[in-house]
Amino acid sequence: MKNNSSNNIGGVLKDPPQTLILNKKYIQQLPNNQKVVIYHCPILKKNFSFLYDKNGLQLSESEISIIDILKNISEIQTIYFDDGSQINIDEKCSSNILELYNVLEEGHKEFEEYLTISENNFLKVLKYSVTKFKQET
Repeated sequence: MKNNSSNNIGGVLKDPPQTLILNKKYIQQLPNNQKVVIYHCPILKKNFSFLYDKNGLQLSESEISIIDILKNISEIQTIYFDDGSQINIDEKCSSNILELYNVLEEGHKEFEEYLTISENNFLKVLKYSVTKFKQET
């Protein structure tokens, strides 16, 4: 669906769109045989997460963030990014990034958004976290 300029004022939709299209971005495995499928709505510029298992698909009540995913990594797991790239990481890598996230006093949302853009961004943060905490020890 195209946003015509009469419905879009300063990047904000004047009227709600008649139809929203969700594009599947990726599937993320979680513990307990659950999976999360992430869909993106280009008009709203927002991701939606759906939990699914043997009982079917259901909209997640809360958004599952990359930080939530990192907290649940116990072995090598694939992480998917907004640009379509992916990376396999282990518990050590996830704990380095979580440690950096936890020392931030503010900017948690921006940190998460930056992490989810691409594998390249994720690796920059990982490299920084390893360097930062290596220097402190």
